[in-house]
Amino acid sequence: MTDAQKELFSRYADSVRKFQDMAECLLFQNSFRLGARMMLEIMCLW
Repeated sequence: MTDAQKELFSRYADSVRKFQDMAECLLFQNSFRLGARMMLEIMCLW
């Protein structure tokens, strides 16, 4: 690969990593909220 291609690939890989980090954070947030809702439902049944 040429130097320009290596730089472009490096920037692409960084962008993919940032996107994956954001997706993982959103997944954690949604999962946490779902877990909290489930706990509230269980607590209200008692």
